[in-house]
This record gives sequence, C-alpha cells and structure tokens, in this order.
Amino acid sequence: MERLLADPHNAATYRRLADLLFVAGLAEETADDAEHLRAFAFDAGRAWARKPLSYEIGLADEWACVHVEHSIIDGATLLEAVRRMQEADPEAPSERPAEPAAQPPAGPSAAAVTAADVDAGPPAPDASDGARQEDGSDPVRSEESPAPAELTWRLAPEVLTALRGPLEDYRRRAARLRVALVRVPRVPEERLPFPMSADGLQQLIMTVAQLLTYGRVRSVYESVDTRAFQAGRTECLRPVTPEAIAFARSLLAGRAERDGLAEALAAHRDWVKACKTGRGVDRHLTGLEEAARRLDIEDAFFADESLARLRADFLSTTSLGTADRIVRYAFAPSLPHGFGVSYTRYPESFEYCLAYDAEEAERPRLFRSNLAEAAGLLARFIAAVAPY
Repeated sequence: MERLLADPHNAATYRRLADLLFVAGLAEETADDAEHLRAFAFDAGRAWARKPLSYEIGLADEWACVHVEHSIIDGATLLEAVRRMQEADPEAPSERPAEPAAQPPAGPSAAAVTAADVDAGPPAPDASDGARQEDGSDPVRSEESPAPAELTWRLAPEVLTALRGPLEDYRRRAARLRVALVRVPRVPEERLPFPMSADGLQQLIMTVAQLLTYGRVRSVYESVDTRAFQAGRTECLRPVTPEAIAFARSLLAGRAERDGLAEALAAHRDWVKACKTGRGVDRHLTGLEEAARRLDIEDAFFADESLARLRADFLSTTSLGTADRIVRYAFAPSLPHGFGVSYTRYPESFEYCLAYDAEEAERPRLFRSNLAEAAGLLARFIAAVAPY
C-alpha cells in the first residue's frame, strides 16, 4: 500500500475513497437475481473492500444491491439501518406543503463510480467537468452538484506483477462459486394449528433435506443477534438438536406426530432464548480456546473429534426475517463442501438463497431439490395436524 500511495494520483484517489460515505458501481449486464448476487458478492473489482457499503445499480434492468463489509457491519445492524432509511422517506408531493427546494450541502459528492485497473489520468480538478449530454450540449450542473468522477489507480509495472498472481488465483476460486434461489411452500400463519416459529420451521426443512440428500445430518450454524449486550454481535445457535433429528426421521418414515413437531420447535426456541441471554456455548468455547492458545495451555478437550464436528458448519445459515427490509443476500460457505444459506419468509412460501462451490459442494442439485421436497412433506403434515 505504501508503494501504491507514493504516486500522487493514487494518494488522491485513496483520500477521496476514505472520505466517501459509500461508493457505487454500475452494472451494464442483464442477469437474473441469482447471477447478479453471485457476481456482486464474489467477482473481483465489484466492490471496494475497505468501505462498509458498496452499492451496485443495474443500467439495463432493475437490479439494485449493496455489498457489505461484514467485519464492520452485522446483519441486524444493517436491517435497522434500512428500516430507518425507509421511515425517512419524504412525504408524497401532494401531501407536502409547498416550500423552496432544499439544496444539498456544498462539498464532495457522497458516491462515485469505481474502477480498479484503469489509468484515466488525475481526478477531475473542476466539478463542472463532465460528459456531454446526448444532444452534445454541456451538462447543466450547480456548484452544489459536482459531476460524477471515476476513481482510478495508476499502477506501476512491478505493482501489477505483484498483484496479478493473487488476483488470478482469487478469480479462479470465485469462478467456482454459485448462487441458487429455491422457493418452497409453507402453511400460512393464519392456518397453523398452533403457534410455530417460522425460523424454527425453516431450520427443520433444512434438517429433513439433509437426511433426504445425504442420509445423515451435519452441523449447522445459525446466527442469533446479541446486540443487547455491550459490543455484542451474534451468538451461534446449533439448530440440529436431538428433537429436530428425531422429528425429521419420523416425518420421513411416515410416523411423525404433533408432539414431536412441538418438541422440535420448543428445543429451537429454547436455544434462541439461551443465545439471546448470553447462555450460548460457541462464542464461549472460542474465547476459551483462544485464551488457552495465548497462555500456551494444551487441553485435550479442544482436540476432541465431537467438538470439531460440532463446530464444522456444513450449513452456515442466517435469516433477517421477511423481505420488507432486505429481499435476499448471499455469502460464501464456511466449508468448501458446504453451503452458505440465507432464508426469507413470505406469507405462503419460504425462500432459500444458497451459495456453494460448484466443484466441491456435496450434491448441490439434489440438496436444492430436496429442500422443496422437505418443505412439501412438512407443509402437508402441518396441514393435517389437529390444533391443541
């Protein structure tokens, strides 16, 4: 970085990026939502990794997305930010009293198009510089509305050489990642025979799908918001409980009972409460292991095979609830052979967004189809259950 910023052009670009609240890129290609998500999440050059938020807006379709640097912002924080954005929308013009148009504050723009490897010369020195309009006339701008400026880097040959190898390696790895959207049926809440957690049901569907696909169930990570604590982010909930596995097996065998479903959902609910109140185990175990490492303490407990299996996230999952704030999102799997899964509830369906390595993931096509099969089995069972 020091060599890069020794060039005044690059130093100016870096200062500009550091001052921006967010950056925005423009996507010229058309694609379905799954491919848009894959490209924006994993392709090189689509987001500025050092900014918390990088937006991307489609020029050829209605695509709009934000790339989030997860080490800075957690999902619940982003959800709250979007909620405040939505509530801050101005009143409709017909309802708003007439008043002089508000002028944006003078100063630098809050967004810029980014480009990684282009040398377009130094940043535009004058805010009135810009591309002409389609009819050839000069663009109309005010001093308060500076022209968009493309931010570029000027890379010396030796820097390009040093970057080329790691960049190509990353591109090869990213090219193997896929994103798939799976919409599955659910029983609408007003027709449920007794109160059921939508989150618990969505996790049960994944448990049944694992049994259908692999004949066994491996560990699943589910994040639980712990922002109520000082410096809290998340705790890890392990939704693959004995009760969940017992119910899933009985469902596939045609022997499921209402009490088994209630017990599976209650076990999930109890773990949510434990995580919310600081009684989860995963973060505590991680802290103990890190403390032991720093103190050069060796303990056979941390080498236990059962613990290793518990902490190996075959499915890394999370949900932000409904699509009212954030429609869907994608993130990489924790393990090369596993899946990153976000899930969203709709009134009559659930949607799963799966990210996986096309070369190493275990039976991704079958797992995707079995999510729908598992959801159908569960929905038919619930529809036949008598209320308490």
